[in-house]
Amino acid sequence: MEDVRKLNKEQLLELKTNIDARLRHMEQEEKKQIKKQIKEQLKNKTILSDLDDEDSIFCVNFSGSKIYNAEYVKIYFSQRMDDYTKVTTQHDSLSMGCSASIRSELMEGHYFLLVFSSCMYFFTLKSETWKEDIKKALDFHIKIKKENTNKNIKELKDNLKNFMSAENNKIIKDKSSI
Repeated sequence: MEDVRKLNKEQLLELKTNIDARLRHMEQEEKKQIKKQIKEQLKNKTILSDLDDEDSIFCVNFSGSKIYNAEYVKIYFSQRMDDYTKVTTQHDSLSMGCSASIRSELMEGHYFLLVFSSCMYFFTLKSETWKEDIKKALDFHIKIKKENTNKNIKELKDNLKNFMSAENNKIIKDKSSI
């Protein structure tokens, strides 16, 4: 290779462009290799409970109709309780980490959805079916939200009914007549 000190500005810029292009190509090939390794690792893991710490899972991070990132992330499970399992994710270079609890019953499936106030994270072991699976995950999330809302409404009504009971009316009447 020619001594770079002998190259003029135009030649140096052309060399830089070629180097940048080659580096981008190498990075893309490296990412493809990593994804291939991850898919191979996950081949025999069909449900979330099959995953080990630091295994990877496909994640789509979005808000409204805007996808922020779609990439494999490392996933960790901890504090497995009867009803809930804590999930933590991270990515080496992208802002795709989060932590939340999911219903333990979801551990027997291959996907789950986390809904935060500003964005959502969808995770799946089957990246090729993420569009179909996210619809199912959202339906499940809505079903749970409705159940929780109905439960809260019933509790509010029961509390109001108890509050309006004859015993409470007597206490308020006694207090108001002073």
